[in-house]
Amino acid sequence: MSFASTILSLKAGGKILVVGLEDQILIYDISSMKLAYTIVITCACELDFAYSPECSYIANTCDEIGYLNVFNVEKLELQCRIKAHKSKIRNVRFSGTGRYLASASEKVTFVY
Repeated sequence: MSFASTILSLKAGGKILVVGLEDQILIYDISSMKLAYTIVITCACELDFAYSPECSYIANTCDEIGYLNVFNVEKLELQCRIKAHKSKIRNVRFSGTGRYLASASEKVTFVY
């Protein structure tokens, strides 16, 4: 495998491999190693994303300022979009159980 931009993160879980690049998040089917889905990042801002522990959800920043996207990996669709902050989100993480999602901006941190 080769990629057009820098790999920021790799995670395997269940039947998938998730590759986080600077400008996209790639989801591969491990059994065939075929690309199942691409989440394109269209803005020129810092990307931060997190995987749920079982790798069934991906949360990512870098859409509109203050928004957080939660992507359902099993259904290959956007699960929800959260208006989380008034300013740019710097970090997003799932809890160890995957039950909670936290996001942080320069001013405040929220847990969902």
